[in-house]
Amino acid sequence: MCDTFYVTPASELEKLEDWKKPLAFQAAHHHENLNVPDSVEVEWRLRDRMKTVSVALVMCLHIGVDPPDVVKSNPCSKLECWIDPFSMTPRRALETIAAELQRDRMLTVKLKKIIFAWNAWDMALDLCLTQLPSVLKQTESGIREPVYEPSSFFADQLTAFSVWLGENSLLTTTLEKEHLKQPEQLPIVLQVLLSQSHRQRALDLLARFLDIGTWAVHLALSVGIFPYVLRLLQATSDDLRPYLVFIWAKILAVDRACQIDIIREKGHEYFISTLTDIRSSNGVRALAAFNLTCLVDNYTKGQDELLPIMPRVLDIFNTPTTYYHETSALFLWSTLFLGQAWHLNAHVCDKAVLFRAPDTLQSLLTTHDSPEVRAACAYALGTYLSSSTSVNELSDLRIEKSKEAATVLIRCLHDGSPLVRQEVLVALHHFLNLLPQTTPVGAINIANSVNRTGSSLCKTVFDKVTEAIQNVASSDPSHEMVQLAETILQHLQKSVSTKFFQWCCSRFRVSNTITRDLGSGIAQQHGASYSEDEDDCFARSGRYWRNHCIRSNPSPLADFQHMRETIFNNRISNAAPLVLRLHPYENYLTVANSHGNLNFYDFDGTPRSNSTLKVGSIGSTINTLDYINAHDRTLICVGTDTSAIRIFDESTHRLISSWIALYDQHTHGHPSHHHRSTTNPPATPNTNISVSQAKFVIDWNQQLCRIYASSSNIDYISLWDVERERCLYTMDTGPSGGIYCLISDSNGYCAAGMGDGTVRCFDTRSRDNAIAIMPSPTQLNRHSPIVTLKADTHDGLLSISNMGQLRRWNLRTGISAELPVPQTSQHISAADIHSTGNVVTLATSNALQFKTCFGDLLFDIKNSKFAQVSCLSFHQYRQLLGVGFKDGSLSIFTGKTNSSAV
Repeated sequence: MCDTFYVTPASELEKLEDWKKPLAFQAAHHHENLNVPDSVEVEWRLRDRMKTVSVALVMCLHIGVDPPDVVKSNPCSKLECWIDPFSMTPRRALETIAAELQRDRMLTVKLKKIIFAWNAWDMALDLCLTQLPSVLKQTESGIREPVYEPSSFFADQLTAFSVWLGENSLLTTTLEKEHLKQPEQLPIVLQVLLSQSHRQRALDLLARFLDIGTWAVHLALSVGIFPYVLRLLQATSDDLRPYLVFIWAKILAVDRACQIDIIREKGHEYFISTLTDIRSSNGVRALAAFNLTCLVDNYTKGQDELLPIMPRVLDIFNTPTTYYHETSALFLWSTLFLGQAWHLNAHVCDKAVLFRAPDTLQSLLTTHDSPEVRAACAYALGTYLSSSTSVNELSDLRIEKSKEAATVLIRCLHDGSPLVRQEVLVALHHFLNLLPQTTPVGAINIANSVNRTGSSLCKTVFDKVTEAIQNVASSDPSHEMVQLAETILQHLQKSVSTKFFQWCCSRFRVSNTITRDLGSGIAQQHGASYSEDEDDCFARSGRYWRNHCIRSNPSPLADFQHMRETIFNNRISNAAPLVLRLHPYENYLTVANSHGNLNFYDFDGTPRSNSTLKVGSIGSTINTLDYINAHDRTLICVGTDTSAIRIFDESTHRLISSWIALYDQHTHGHPSHHHRSTTNPPATPNTNISVSQAKFVIDWNQQLCRIYASSSNIDYISLWDVERERCLYTMDTGPSGGIYCLISDSNGYCAAGMGDGTVRCFDTRSRDNAIAIMPSPTQLNRHSPIVTLKADTHDGLLSISNMGQLRRWNLRTGISAELPVPQTSQHISAADIHSTGNVVTLATSNALQFKTCFGDLLFDIKNSKFAQVSCLSFHQYRQLLGVGFKDGSLSIFTGKTNSSAV
């Protein structure tokens, strides 16, 4: 391991290639709890108002007696209300002054406010009269009139407020709100909003303050921000739009009751103009869409007021973009606006059908690349279907549109995102509740008794929906999805919902909304960008430097000559290991056993803390295992023979995502046109567990964030984009005896080892996915499946068949050459190829063989125990080999340079 990290210049750390590698499954819905608690309402409005009737300034007149704590100046003014009190007796002077005060200085106004301000007026007049001679003298002398200098008070207060925000930025980042001291300048900042010269800066600082979170919003509302920002909605300046829509987004996220005041004061027109203004950035328009969504949330008057803008919102989905991230927030909140606009409002739903809104959402649900946008579409369709409690309340057109929506929703139950599938399932539940039945059995008879036009259409779709939900309950890899489906099937009339909409809204109640979620909004105007915590940045730099040191120390071939030594050899479980993987950078390995568990061990065999993870469902077998984001914070990718993929957090064992990768196997009568029966299966069963039964195989590509998935009993490959969480397309391999291994590179090439002994290569950059079929020679056993593939050279592959035959394949010419390996009739039970050491290991019935990639035998370890090898795997960079046995044993072999390092 490299020991020079602490003296490595920052410029060298920035050049590390790991910084260029993308990180998968980093979206908010992967790591945040979607079951957000309801926001706590804080009362800030003044319910009991006091009317000011009169204000008086009363002076104590004790003529002839000076106050004891005042030093009398000489000369000293002695006129009181323009009367000399010493010109008459004290009693007479007191009465005269009081009468003069009431006669000349009492100001009566319309609201009966009595103001005794004569003393302040007197002082101001005295100051003016004192300065008048000097001013007249300067004017007569020709001196230019002095320039008016405004007070710097407001500017100084804004600067002090900016300093407060800077000093407390660390606390606001770590959410330690209880340690924050309320800024003294906040009330003055609100007053500055009335000053046009300082208004934009004040709004900027106020937006940054509200971005601290709920604590700041409650404090600002209690101080009295509401009437000021409500009045500013009448402003016409485009420069203020980003700040105002953001400030109102923060307020509405905390206190939804403000929607009543905004609708009454026609403030929604400001948000409408911002949303439909194509000159505004997509981030600012997304904020306006969120504000409009809050105005219609459970508020019938708001829904009716904003109904006319629905066609303009639908036009937003035609916004051109080069990358879906640019408009994902705008599409998300535009979709949620539609979902809330017609929620429990049949009149709005009828109008939405005329605007073809359900059709637009169905298209967006099946085509958009953002999982959150697709989930929002499913949510909006669910609120559309739930807006009527019975099919008898629907028009014929509504019935037809509901049926079309349910049909599209059924197809989306195979979406790659659990977030989307949950919303689809809830929407289908709302469709089932349109028919007046309580159990699936009685649904058909009741539906048949409905004689209205279109009812039979709902009945047939009802059967399909029920069957689809049953499939979810039996095969979905997400435990939450299974529970939700079972609840729907058992209690159709029971209210079922998710917290998706509340979770989306809650993101405006936390800190750093500007920099984290709205990069094209306010942050764009300030050049702000999201930066991770400083400590985490240092830790990441350390990991990347460690990875660089490991990759920079390749394993020489000579070191593999000494891999007879074991650093661990013991029985670890009663269950046989099926798959094992050594982490490329951390000092541990993961073992998947026949009981459906993952076990984690250090390289010396010590179980790690929290070392067991239950993965599969009953009856499923783990076939494949890989590390995602291995260069950073590792996730575990697990594939089972049910073609289910599950992604777990390595440190917390929390399920991050899951989906069915080969969903054609689970559609029950609805096969894809890419799916064909295997026409050339293996000839006879053998002892190789890799080919004796259907095996699910995947290949994870970190650089492209893609998963290639297939199986030994199908003839197509599914290509999944994990950032979009959807299947891009499937690649048909033709009759080939199934697919037993996959490999891909960062250029978009994918190669598959087939059951008939061929290798087929795909260029995923090509729309037609051209196939390069590289056949085996005629003398090669055509029923000898290729079980392992590794990249050999820039244009070559190295393959191993289940008979132990090594072949080199040229990707350019499609020609293969068999390496001079002695022929054997024994099936190998496991095999692997070292990525950097050019070493091949084969487990036969009586030995563990080590060979070069040219077929030369380095050495072998003979032992009858090797007949029981169930899996083996090389370390990607070091001289380490893990071997699992059917009796539950595990052995770790090492080269001469590793025994001390492990």
